[in-house]
Amino acid sequence: MKKIKAIFLAIMVVSTLFIGLSFAANISQKDKKAMDDAMSMIEKQWGKDPIVTQISNYEMFVKALSAVKIKPEQKESIKYLNDLLKNKLNELKKQITTQNQVISNVDRDRVKAEWLSWHNQER
Repeated sequence: MKKIKAIFLAIMVVSTLFIGLSFAANISQKDKKAMDDAMSMIEKQWGKDPIVTQISNYEMFVKALSAVKIKPEQKESIKYLNDLLKNKLNELKKQITTQNQVISNVDRDRVKAEWLSWHNQER
């Protein structure tokens, strides 16, 4: 269900941008602001999800955007949006790397065994 919501949100944002933006060769400040606002809306919606889910959503969005056939005059606007998405994706991936480094000292087998023992006690 979350994947469907993510896809729907991505399609909605992209279609709104295609309809609302002028797509001149150089991106106007107004168009940049519209895309920045759209990214803020996406970040707010997806920011509630776990980081791994957010990464998956952004990767799906970037892939969907790359599959869209664009006109030459739309190239700069799509590149700008794509850069916004990729920057956010890289930021999220860095967070995952940092989290993995923080918990690298944990004996995962011991944690798993402890959780399993708690589970068995409750049963």
